[in-house]
Amino acid sequence: MSWAEHHRDTERLTEAAETALREGRAEAAQEFYSQASDCERLAFEALTPEKVRTRGISAVGTVALAYKARNFTAAQELAYRFLGKEALPPFAVSQLRNIVQTIWTEEAIAAAGVKFSKDDI
Repeated sequence: MSWAEHHRDTERLTEAAETALREGRAEAAQEFYSQASDCERLAFEALTPEKVRTRGISAVGTVALAYKARNFTAAQELAYRFLGKEALPPFAVSQLRNIVQTIWTEEAIAAAGVKFSKDDI
């Protein structure tokens, strides 16, 4: 399959995840986001190295979708892979680092047992 075909699947699954969230089906949304992340990773892998900007966008999308799926381990592993082995544009490197930092913050808050209400933020 081509990048475009995989990316279309990503968009379809992301839309299904967002619909599930609006309907209050958080677990279903997480599963759709996880599947979307897998599709976007395949889209990334279908790109040639000279498609630097598109590869950066797909790398960030892959990691962001794994994060939205609340699969922090997978999101971090993917980010480290992209940061360590792939030639990505500076915007993608920055965004991947930001996602990893956000994950670390969320994990630290969870480990500390801190919970915020909507009024606290």
